[in-house]
Amino acid sequence: MSQAAQNLNWLITNFVDNTPGVSHTVVVSADGLLLAMSEGFPR
Repeated sequence: MSQAAQNLNWLITNFVDNTPGVSHTVVVSADGLLLAMSEGFPR
């Protein structure tokens, strides 16, 4: 995962931690490539 994506992971993880009912989050590009994911996301 790129450095830019790793820098975004904290924001995604914070969203999951502070949003009731959300377990995991991923961010993908328009062509479906993984850009970022929340900490603990099962692969």
